[in-house]
Order: sequence, then structure tokens, then C-alpha cells
Amino acid sequence: MLNKDIAVSKSLVYFCDDNGLHAIDTLTGIEKWRYNCLNGASGPSISSGIIYIGSSDGIHALDATTGDEKWFFPVNYGSCVFSAPVIADGIVYFIRADNTTAWLYAIGK
Repeated sequence: MLNKDIAVSKSLVYFCDDNGLHAIDTLTGIEKWRYNCLNGASGPSISSGIIYIGSSDGIHALDATTGDEKWFFPVNYGSCVFSAPVIADGIVYFIRADNTTAWLYAIGK
């Protein structure tokens, strides 16, 4: 399933589907890299050359140019990061939820 949210930085556009996070060159349409993550990926967010996505296992921070993982923040099994992360002043905000409860996280600095 395609997530409708995208992020754009320089000459790359990023989006998530069931095959992971894709980075597509806006000039050629060629996939530059793909990052496989667990199902349920949120929309991507980008800040200072790092792209952030939430998935069923946590938040992934990737180098926006190469797709290399910079860091990973796990969440409890049985819940999911369902909203695109928001980045402000070096802090990554996201919500994870299960069937009955939602939690707000602020990580960084």
C-alpha cells in the first residue's frame, strides 16, 4: 500500500510503500536507493540531510543522499508509529499507538 505522503530534498523525492522507503531522482525518475523497513511505514520527513520514517518497529533516521541508517529508535512490539515524524530544533517528535493507547515521544539533543 502506498503512503500518500512524500518528502522532497534537492533532486530526490521520497515515499513509502509495502517495499520500504524509496528515493527517486526527480530528473531521471530512477530509484537511487531503497530502504527496507517493516510494514506500516509512516510518511517520510526530512531535516538537515536526514530522512526520518516511522514503522511498526520504531523510528529510522537515514542519510538522505545514500539511504544509510544513521540511527534507530525502537518502539514496543504491538504498537506502530503511524504519523510522519516532525522535526523541530533538533528534536524528533512522533506518536506511536496500539489499539487502546497513544504515546507522544520527543527524542534528540
